[in-house]
Amino acid sequence: MANPWYKKGEYLLAPHNFDEDIIKNYKFHPKKTVKIYDSTVRKLHMTPGMSISIKDKVAIALKGEQLGVAEIFINNIHFVEEFYKTAEAIAKEKSKLVLNIETRLSEGWKEGVKKTSLCKADVAEIEARSSDKEIARIGLTKKSTFSGMRDALRYGKDLGLDVASGFMDSTRADISFLTDLINLSVENGASKIMLYDSFGALTPDGTRAFIRKIRSKLNREVPIGLHLHNMFGLGTANSLIAVTEGANVDLAANGLPTYNALASLEETVLSIELLLGVKTGINLKGLYDYCKFVEEKCGIKISASKAVIGEHLFHYESDYEVAAHLRSKRAENLKPINPEIIGRKASVVWGINTLIGDSIKAKLEELNLKYTTEDIDKIRNKIKERLDKIKTYPVWLKEPEVEKICRDIMGKE
Repeated sequence: MANPWYKKGEYLLAPHNFDEDIIKNYKFHPKKTVKIYDSTVRKLHMTPGMSISIKDKVAIALKGEQLGVAEIFINNIHFVEEFYKTAEAIAKEKSKLVLNIETRLSEGWKEGVKKTSLCKADVAEIEARSSDKEIARIGLTKKSTFSGMRDALRYGKDLGLDVASGFMDSTRADISFLTDLINLSVENGASKIMLYDSFGALTPDGTRAFIRKIRSKLNREVPIGLHLHNMFGLGTANSLIAVTEGANVDLAANGLPTYNALASLEETVLSIELLLGVKTGINLKGLYDYCKFVEEKCGIKISASKAVIGEHLFHYESDYEVAAHLRSKRAENLKPINPEIIGRKASVVWGINTLIGDSIKAKLEELNLKYTTEDIDKIRNKIKERLDKIKTYPVWLKEPEVEKICRDIMGKE
């Protein structure tokens, strides 16, 4: 593509994103694609106060499959019977979706791997605590972590499962210990590794350095997934860095869970596709619908100003934006993307910033009503009068009310 930052009628981005001095340092997957892992259901399980039926969790998983996510994650099925039943139900209903069950490498891990097989999941992921603090917290040692990982992977393979390894709090682990544990995992059959920034403690530069250190010490190349939390608001940025290093990313719709948000699926996917030019396999037109579906099922409201999916994101309220939208409908002149790319529609609201005058002229033109300067002033004053009566946010009028004001005043002439 000659200008990857621009596609007529769809998006107009900053060309600096594709500067050759930047791109030459990227290490994309050879096919310039990335697999999107979805931890939405897992993070609903981990959201304090959450109560959601198995039926609704299955519906979310199938909605994600329809969207195009490659793999979903559930954990702790050997501790919580409902989680096991959820995994079992998803396994029965899914088709292409890969179901990954994460089993914590602590007491009872064998039961977790066994239940992964019983529920007919696709992958048994063995999760090891990898930082000194977390290893000590659950009463293990580095030595027992090595032996436990080896035994669990072998047990999973003996049951006929695809096995993977996950490393909790990996970004705060001793790098030598961590890479030795990763290499042991690969030697014992792990088909991929998942690196968990469990407390969201990385910067974008730190993310790049971390991945490169890991890769430099691998005895054998293996797919890497990154699970990056958003404690400092860097989840999306860090996930983009992971993709530029050839890693897959684990995400959750709407930035779940509430207590320590994971990188948002909707923000990260859209950024990967448009700002990096990398294919995710996700149907972008379904992003908004998926996130609203999750909101409906779980009851956690999406912030009105949330990136990509916030209800107010594609409202036009400034005089310039409203006038341009009403006259031309050309989204590329107003926002960096056409909202229809992600299954949304632009809308106009009339507030204090809409009253300079040009927007009123554009509205009258849209209604095929001829006007004078006096008409514009009357309409402006009437809108302002209505706005002054609204005492709580949002202080704006919607299109039907403004249209009625215009017709009423013009009809009096």
